Amino acid sequence: AARIGKLLGVDYLITGAVQKVGTQYRLTARRTDAQTGKALETATVDGGESQLFDCEDRLAAELVRKIQAAEVDRFLLSTSR
Repeated sequence: AARIGKLLGVDYLITGAVQKVGTQYRLTARRTDAQTGKALETATVDGGESQLFDCEDRLAAELVRKIQAAEVDRFLLSTSR
């Protein structure tokens, strides 16, 4: 992760996975610290084949909510010192 983060010039990486069983899908996205390789936030959604695009939208929205909450917490901790 550190090598990729440095190559891309980023602090964080977003990775994902798709699992399929029959017509059901599970989509997972994860934000990783590019320096340490530590997973910071993970979001997962499940849905059927006909709901795949909706699942992608819900996954992105869920990950954004988690990232925003984590960044607000990090900001509040840094300003309270």
